Amino acid sequence: MTSRRHTYRVIETGNLGEVILQLNTLFVLLQDRLDKMEGLRGTAELFSTLEMNENLVSEVADPVSAQDAVTKNYLGTTPARDDMGTLDVAHGGTGVTSLTDGGIMLGSGTDPVTVMSVLADGSIVVGDGATDPVALAAFTSSTGTLKHESGGLEADISAIADGDFIVGTGAGTLGLESGATARTSIGLGTADTPQFAREGLGEAAHATDILSITSASSTDTSKGMDIIHSGAITGTGYAGYFAKTGASTNNVAIYCSASGATNNYGLIVGAGDVGIGTTAPVTSLQIVNNNETTTQTEVTQALTKSGIHLVTEYTADAFTPGLFWSTSNNNSTKPKGGVYLKETVSGTYMYLGTSNLYTTGIVENVVIDFQGYIGIGTGTPETAIEAEEEETITGAVADGYAASITIDPGYTAATAQTVTRHNYIDLQNPSLSGAGPAALMDAAVMRFDDTVANHQALEANGAVAVTITSLGPTGSQTTIQGWMKVNINGTLRYIPFW
Repeated sequence: MTSRRHTYRVIETGNLGEVILQLNTLFVLLQDRLDKMEGLRGTAELFSTLEMNENLVSEVADPVSAQDAVTKNYLGTTPARDDMGTLDVAHGGTGVTSLTDGGIMLGSGTDPVTVMSVLADGSIVVGDGATDPVALAAFTSSTGTLKHESGGLEADISAIADGDFIVGTGAGTLGLESGATARTSIGLGTADTPQFAREGLGEAAHATDILSITSASSTDTSKGMDIIHSGAITGTGYAGYFAKTGASTNNVAIYCSASGATNNYGLIVGAGDVGIGTTAPVTSLQIVNNNETTTQTEVTQALTKSGIHLVTEYTADAFTPGLFWSTSNNNSTKPKGGVYLKETVSGTYMYLGTSNLYTTGIVENVVIDFQGYIGIGTGTPETAIEAEEEETITGAVADGYAASITIDPGYTAATAQTVTRHNYIDLQNPSLSGAGPAALMDAAVMRFDDTVANHQALEANGAVAVTITSLGPTGSQTTIQGWMKVNINGTLRYIPFW
């Protein structure tokens, strides 16, 4: 009965392998019994044994029964196994006798499955869409991180904070560093002094420029570069320092250019004094040029020692740009004074302009022409000094003797001093030189351009003749011809002439 119960349990489980094993055991047992049988007693015992195993036979599936195919073992004329006892794929089996513990089965149509080896620690299965999948050692372990060779960080970044960097910490390893530490580790920390061969901001670095900056911003007041230095320094601080040295043909420290706009400003200094040739300017613009020379022609016939050099193009009878003054709070668009030139085929005229009408600009001029003649109130002097004056009056003038030239000398001394004689005008005797005149026949202190009767500064002799014996250098004149008027503190006085 023990054998019967054991066999029945095996059949109930539907394990085909164990059913076959039990059948083999049964037949061995039958053979042993037959060998020991004696006469009919032995035969009776044989049938009794077969009866005890009738349940085993009854559990074999009928090939045509759908239900048996589900609940019983199939042992029909077309067995679902090979000679080794395996169940083929067509009947729901694997087609193999054994599987690798932990291995992955790969299908192959109706052919037996392929069993992969157990994956190594940290490996995964990957496919290419065509051939059998393969194992890839992608992770450091089953509980580790994705390796960097497979695109991972191979680092635990669960504690990453705002501003942290992921950096290399060794050969093939990564880790977290704070922003400050990372910048220092790559040489960009606050105390570091990084060096770059070339740098491009807003564009690729230029092949020959150390730093190139390009901005296409259209925002108002946007800047290509904004530099501010706010440190309190004992001594001198520089927001920018440019120096070009080296044995070049031409050295340029700063080049400024502005174009394409309605108003183009090459350089604007918003605040602070500007020094050229000096590092300590004391006014808005101070130019130091120590190219003085004792040879005048080095200044008058060359430009290399010019302090300020204005360049224009020549146009006959044209007035050039120059140096002008204006005021920002009173007729700011009009000049109140200036120095400029006029170019002519004969030479240049230099004008010193002033204004007595700010709404108009410069209206009065002193000119030095190409001969060195000075014109005051006239732009075309005909003598060494020519002064013209025209006064505008709106009523009668009691003593309106306007002077074109006023001589107002004076003396200053720390102690009492005596001036024996003062000369208001020093008239030098004309000199003769060169192949010019052989002799100067005469000279006059003054010249009047009209007759005695017509000139306003002269007065003809009165009706009463005044006769003085032996007048004139030769004593031949005896009659006064007229009088020259002199204004002595508002009263006319007369100097006779004959």
